[in-house]
Amino acid sequence: MAVSKAVYKTVFRMRAKSREPANLAEDAYEAIKRAIASFEFQPGATLSENRMGAWLNMSRTPVREAFRRLSRDGLLQRQVGGGSFTVARMTRREIGDTLDLLELVDIYIARNATRNMSRENGKLLLGIARNLRSAAEQHDVAAWKDEDREYHDLQLCLGGNLVAAETSRNLRQRVQRFWVNYEQRTGRMIQCSHEHEQIARAMTRGEADRVEQLIRSHITRLRESLNVMLDAAEPLLGIGDGA
Repeated sequence: MAVSKAVYKTVFRMRAKSREPANLAEDAYEAIKRAIASFEFQPGATLSENRMGAWLNMSRTPVREAFRRLSRDGLLQRQVGGGSFTVARMTRREIGDTLDLLELVDIYIARNATRNMSRENGKLLLGIARNLRSAAEQHDVAAWKDEDREYHDLQLCLGGNLVAAETSRNLRQRVQRFWVNYEQRTGRMIQCSHEHEQIARAMTRGEADRVEQLIRSHITRLRESLNVMLDAAEPLLGIGDGA
């Protein structure tokens, strides 16, 4: 069931009064990360603890911890001589390097997940992939993002390597804000969902080599799409060629 922004803010404020600091920091981290991914906070925007505390209706302490985590993820950069941060800009080279590493890590995880795949988990993965395609066909971006997260989280779990899973999440977060917005605007969400479904089917059949081939093709198409987007949107998104 969809929840309106007004209801969500009310519930969030009620929860904030009783949550432990560690959980508040997690809430702050997720909320700010979503705002960065959706370009509510654009590259180069300045974020302060006071501003974010007021925005989230919480103290500066959990916001400070969220800033530390987002900085480690590469989504925020600390300003020199102060406690404020800016939303990180990424160069074209940094995006390319991130995709190179993401491809290697995701192939490793997917091969392990294919080997560990049970019939029950296979049905679950295929169901998520179908939901992903359905959300894309209905142009339901919010549902698509939720299903995409479920799809990758299940693979990370089946991959059985916590360090690799955390690395994959961090790498994906660095560039996801660019490709999700591009896919939404260009209609590539349907093609991307079809690619996810192909990978899921190969995984459930135990075809590890086919899975690797499909992931490489998926990342290649993603890279090509991002290059087209970057050519047109570098001034808006704060992306340069980089060195």
